[in-house]
Amino acid sequence: SGDWSSDVCSSDLRKNRTHNEISSLVFLFCASSAILLVSGSPHGTEEVHAITASTLLGATSHDVWILLATLLGLVGIILRKKREIGLYLLDSDTAGAVGLNLKRWDLYSAAAVGFVVGFCLKVTGFLFVFGFLILPVLSAREIIKRFWALPMTSCLISFTACTLAYFISVYHDLPPAQVAVFSLCLFWFLAMAWRKMMLRN
Repeated sequence: SGDWSSDVCSSDLRKNRTHNEISSLVFLFCASSAILLVSGSPHGTEEVHAITASTLLGATSHDVWILLATLLGLVGIILRKKREIGLYLLDSDTAGAVGLNLKRWDLYSAAAVGFVVGFCLKVTGFLFVFGFLILPVLSAREIIKRFWALPMTSCLISFTACTLAYFISVYHDLPPAQVAVFSLCLFWFLAMAWRKMMLRN
């Protein structure tokens, strides 16, 4: 039984590693090839510089309205399908057993995430998008134990970091995107320190 369990564990590790490798390969290939495709033209070079610089100064009112409409649409869908979405996120096997079309849900979720992330990359750049995709959740996991409170706590951390970054960047004449990501890093360090302190007590 020990050999069988070790084989199963190693098989699962290989599958997870393969999925991670494929995801990383697709992301790196698409990111690099997309920039190479537009780097030949002057306007394309300007777009590449804006993306890599992670600046919020190039955002227009048109971009804000598009993101606001997307946010309202996603919130409406979440409120209407909250039970199905919760089951899909928490236990996809059970969701498929009760009749949810997992392939369709995978397609919808991938399309929604791809549109939001892709559009935000155009508006704010790599650093800002990547920082706000990862750091708020990592910070919330350090201080929140209940899964249902994790999304709201992550949003609260993101909003706080953006607000602080706005005032700090205006007052000290600093780039707002970098200040926001730096603030999120500080949040994460403070959250880890707070958790270690609580575990010692």
